[in-house]
Amino acid sequence: MKKNSMAVWIGLAVVMIGIVIIGLQSAKYAKEYGYGQTGFLWGGGSVELRNELHISLADIASIEILYGSENIIFYPGKSDKLVVREYLRSDDEDTFARVSEEGSTVRVERGKRYPLFFAIFGMRSQRIEVYLPADYEGRVTASASSGNISTEDFWKWEECNLTASSGNINWAGITAERINLTASSGTLKVAQANGTKSLSTSSGNIQVESGQGRVTAASSSGNIKIAGITEAVRAASSSGNITLWAEKLTDDTDISTSSGNVKLTVAATDAFTVAISTSSGSIRTDFDDALRYNEKGNRATGVYGSTPLADVRIDTSSGNVGVTLKE
Repeated sequence: MKKNSMAVWIGLAVVMIGIVIIGLQSAKYAKEYGYGQTGFLWGGGSVELRNELHISLADIASIEILYGSENIIFYPGKSDKLVVREYLRSDDEDTFARVSEEGSTVRVERGKRYPLFFAIFGMRSQRIEVYLPADYEGRVTASASSGNISTEDFWKWEECNLTASSGNINWAGITAERINLTASSGTLKVAQANGTKSLSTSSGNIQVESGQGRVTAASSSGNIKIAGITEAVRAASSSGNITLWAEKLTDDTDISTSSGNVKLTVAATDAFTVAISTSSGSIRTDFDDALRYNEKGNRATGVYGSTPLADVRIDTSSGNVGVTLKE
């Protein structure tokens, strides 16, 4: 009997400890992502359309959509206004978005958030739907601390700035003068991006399937894959692999990685200078006869084709390097 009683007390103690741990983690989560410090939102509650905003874009040149753990999805709108639909768990008006204007900029910023008890079941399923007029061509900025940012549509803006700290960015298409995409631990995936691109992640992968314009891509431990290159490229990764496909080399290409491999595919009709170095990896190209290797075979320089239009520089510490020609 005493053994059974002891087992019950031990079980209760474990449950209470678990509740305390979950509560502390919820408070930590709330503090990290900016939730309010009073009240709790329990894990239950269905996600429903709780708030809808219709915002005039007259004299507006810049739109900012700023949220936390909610997913942000962009859609083409049917009116000349910016429409924001908030699918939330709470119908408390304090949780609805705040709208402000400063000059030609309109800002939509998420409202108050309560700490989540059982946050693990959490807020990721909440979403924000953003409907933009198809003819809007100003600047767009969107950020989500732990939510995803995505669209299945193609957009044409002056500038595109997307930031997801621990969420992913999945974008169908964008044409803009400047494209800035950042994800700390999430991945960046863009089907088509036309314009000068700045892409960065900490541990997530970067993938661009097609598009024109200069590219700067950097990742600490993620892989980088970029296709459709026609202009200058600078790609760097600490421990990830880098794979690039060039439609036509018309400007310089700089690639560096510490412990990752490098694969570059270029057109056989291109002309460029080459400088490749690797500390402990191998070098393989489809034009070895045009290169001069050092005695160790880990450095190669030369010129491929006549009248070079670009310089190709590849440096890796312990990774292999491969350069392939495509007909």
